[in-house]
Amino acid sequence: MESFKAVLGLVTCIVAVSLVHGASVSVSRNITTKPTPEPPSSGPRVDITLECIGSSSDLSYYIKNQVVWKFVSSSDTEEQAITERSFHVLNETKYRLTHKLVPSGYQFELSITGVKYSDDGEYTCTLIAENKTVADKKTLKVTVVHPVDSVMLTLYDSMNNNKLYTSNAPVTDSTEAIPIKPGSFRVECQAKGSNPAPKVDIRFDGASIAMSDTGDKSVVSGRPSYSKTLSVTQDVAAKDMDQLFSCDANIAGNHYVTKVASIKVRAIIDTPDFLCDNLTRSVGDNHVEVKCILLSESELACDKVTWEIAEENFVMHVDDRHQDPERKYGILELTCTPINSTSLSTSLIVHQAADPHFATVFYVIYDGGPKDFKHAVIINKQETSSATLLAPLTFLATIIMAAVSKLL
Repeated sequence: MESFKAVLGLVTCIVAVSLVHGASVSVSRNITTKPTPEPPSSGPRVDITLECIGSSSDLSYYIKNQVVWKFVSSSDTEEQAITERSFHVLNETKYRLTHKLVPSGYQFELSITGVKYSDDGEYTCTLIAENKTVADKKTLKVTVVHPVDSVMLTLYDSMNNNKLYTSNAPVTDSTEAIPIKPGSFRVECQAKGSNPAPKVDIRFDGASIAMSDTGDKSVVSGRPSYSKTLSVTQDVAAKDMDQLFSCDANIAGNHYVTKVASIKVRAIIDTPDFLCDNLTRSVGDNHVEVKCILLSESELACDKVTWEIAEENFVMHVDDRHQDPERKYGILELTCTPINSTSLSTSLIVHQAADPHFATVFYVIYDGGPKDFKHAVIINKQETSSATLLAPLTFLATIIMAAVSKLL
């Protein structure tokens, strides 16, 4: 049967004082190891060796002093003796204690055969003086690693804390994106089952937005098991592309493959309602304001609003001022004011509409990321001042606007 040792280093201490007043021991550094596979036939047996050294001036093989190993399991807080008087091993099928003289003193090696999860814990080497008092003791930790059993990623609406979607596996290229509205979202990752505590990393479009390397300990089937729940709030903007939330979880080192869960989303704005007034401009009315109210269930922003002059194929942005080279009007000015997070007011103001026949179609446009939303607004010219013609002309303007909207 194959075996191997996992000893990660040795720190020795030279003591030049008497046993009772200054004797000391040192132990090997902490050990991290995988367990022996179950069943044993599925892989090589794992053995480890712990070392304890005391200076030759303080120790003697002829029982001048005694070395005792004790163990506190990670699954239990009760201390268990492994050796007692004269280096006697209490469980010879599990442990083996050897000793030898080395240049720095006497070295006592405690070998653990067929490491299991139950061997995870703290091991203490104690040097007992001739008067049976403790001269010195040192502790090292053995960690028997276990991979992360599961990762669960959950997406919540941060406004109402409603659960939107849950994933326990990575997405693929063929995975359909989950449609969401732009806004703020809470994403939560839960990793379970590892030893030691897992390193959890929540990422959005490849960039880390939250990280933790601590966890809560429990005992599952006789082995230490750590879990961690990590959450963070992230703003998601409307884009003409899929965006990815993911959670990576693994223990330190390269013992196991990282567990990944991810959620693919696409932020889409709800089609806004356009409440606009068509205008009938009287002859001599040189100042005209075309006004629209935009309403949506999604958040709206003024920087996504533009207006287009249909006949000129010219687009204006918020706070733009445009002078007509053909002098049909003096200046066009575009304004926008938020009403609340889901509504806004925008106007196109015509200054100095000097041309008597100035009449045109404007489009108010909202950039929805993957899609632009477009609505037509018409300025008609009133040919006569007769009040009897006002209602029919307004009705005619409504019909024209509806026809133009269907063509978009």
